[in-house]
Amino acid sequence: AANSAFLNLMKLTTNYDFKKGDNILAINLFTEDNIDYCKNQYQKALLGESFILETEITENPKSGPKFFETNFNPIYVNAEVVGVACFARNITEYKKNKEALIEYNKKLQTAQKIAKLGYWEFNLETRKLFWSDEVYMSWEKDKEKLDLNLESFIAAIHQEDRHGFDQLMKDA
Repeated sequence: AANSAFLNLMKLTTNYDFKKGDNILAINLFTEDNIDYCKNQYQKALLGESFILETEITENPKSGPKFFETNFNPIYVNAEVVGVACFARNITEYKKNKEALIEYNKKLQTAQKIAKLGYWEFNLETRKLFWSDEVYMSWEKDKEKLDLNLESFIAAIHQEDRHGFDQLMKDA
């Protein structure tokens, strides 16, 4: 069983138009190494393991690589594995967006470092506190040693400033 994204992935890999129900390994399109690799993946699923593989395909160097995430899932009938279902999705945009986000984050960290300015946030629902790296530097705190929580943060605020901070927290 395979969804259309998986069939498209296989077509990009082999130039063969697979149909649902085809035995991928029975068709003479792969090298022995590829067949052994595939058999090992299917064998893991046939033994009851669910897992995800990521594949990179470069069909056109100008357009760049495409990335697919393929889920291998055992198919059970009466507690016995009788087959493997593969479901894929194209994660190319996700990967591009993730890389862009990492790059923007690096630029933000650099800008904070240059400006000697950081930021912090406190999630009122989860009560989790976050400090950017520059806040640790400004406050001369060791990121690895500080138990970062609201109480330790408040304890570090100068006594004369606490009332104003308490009022801001109540207003928030």
